[in-house]
Amino acid sequence: MRRTVTHDIGGSRKASPDSVFQTLSLYRCLKSMRNPRGLLRTLDAEFRLLSWRAGNSAAVFEIMTDDGRHLMLKCYIRPKRNLAAIYGERFRPQELYVFGDGSGGTYTDVVVDEWIEGATLAEHMADAAKTGDSARIARLAAAFDDMARSMLADECAHGDLKPENIVVTEDMQLRLIDFDAAYVPSLRGCRCEEIGTEAWQHPSRTYDDFDRHLDDYPIALISTTLHALAAEPEIFLRHADADGSVIEPHEASTGGSEALACIENLFARKCMPVQYRIATLLRSHAYRLPQLAEYMSYGADRFAVCKGRIPEPDAAYGLWGYKLDDKFVVPPLFDDCMPVRSGRAEVVLGGIRHEITLG
Repeated sequence: MRRTVTHDIGGSRKASPDSVFQTLSLYRCLKSMRNPRGLLRTLDAEFRLLSWRAGNSAAVFEIMTDDGRHLMLKCYIRPKRNLAAIYGERFRPQELYVFGDGSGGTYTDVVVDEWIEGATLAEHMADAAKTGDSARIARLAAAFDDMARSMLADECAHGDLKPENIVVTEDMQLRLIDFDAAYVPSLRGCRCEEIGTEAWQHPSRTYDDFDRHLDDYPIALISTTLHALAAEPEIFLRHADADGSVIEPHEASTGGSEALACIENLFARKCMPVQYRIATLLRSHAYRLPQLAEYMSYGADRFAVCKGRIPEPDAAYGLWGYKLDDKFVVPPLFDDCMPVRSGRAEVVLGGIRHEITLG
């Protein structure tokens, strides 16, 4: 699979002013990029144009330089004030000269970065779910959780985290793209310019919310979706909308999401306590999820082997797990835990009883 690139830039019969602006802007950028000699201020103009697509604020070009570098040039058709702080040396202000309607034109800002080859996580999710490929989704879920743990430990945030902004490479590594809405510490105290895609963001988020926790909610939402589809791929066919989102954030945060209730029940039935607790965070009334990093740190649902010793049930923050030597060997994730008998114990998750092995 390859990342989708749009070459057809014709507008619809009833094109909106924004779509007309984007189409004209892409045509003008494309005209410059097809013959860039003398139109670039600092970049080497010796390259081959491979593909292009238009977004709301920029035109993205895939190029191959004469020395074999595979690069992305993102040419901004709308100015953005935070690009220098976000991209550092990858940002080239007033780099490309773009022709206007008449004989004049203007210079546009450009971001230069490596081109990441692959299909998006959104495309993989849809394809794997429709073909019932649970194994592929499970690999993607594990890879996403690994990436998410690193993101939660960082002082920065992507700001528009969604499956369309994650590219899956040929060796199934996940790579983030499109950092235009990112938060970095040097922007502390500023307002954000974008608040992300509605289908993957908490509905309470505003332009004044700009900190390292911007990705909390979409991380919980994407992780929950991937683990649910790995367990039951047909959920995608029953609940996914046009954006590929299975759980609608506004419905989840107000307690009215049938899809979230279905997924919570699925995780409870299959005794997946980490995924169950992360899913319940989607009911939060705020975009910050303070417990998320701890839940994500527990990793896969593997229960400790206690080597003949008997752990005792204990509680923290209203949830139950098992302790040895005053340390949780099974994290406090359950509604209730019974004493261990012959290496086995009964636990309750989402109102459903399970027996787990601890010895």
